[in-house]
Amino acid sequence: MSKPISDTTPEAADVQREVWRRMTAEQRDEVGAQLSENVRTIAAEGGSSSPSGLQQRSGSTSSD
Repeated sequence: MSKPISDTTPEAADVQREVWRRMTAEQRDEVGAQLSENVRTIAAEGGSSSPSGLQQRSGSTSSD
């Protein structure tokens, strides 16, 4: 089985896990609900524009 590709350093992943661990169930639910809403917004816009003014990384193409 191959290792998943990640752009997150192991140290950053450790911090991320600790933040999630300290969150209450309600806080994790709220994050999940907001992520879901963001996906619905992107899908409703056709997925072609970046939400909140985010820009595509340089060197990337839409076919990546």
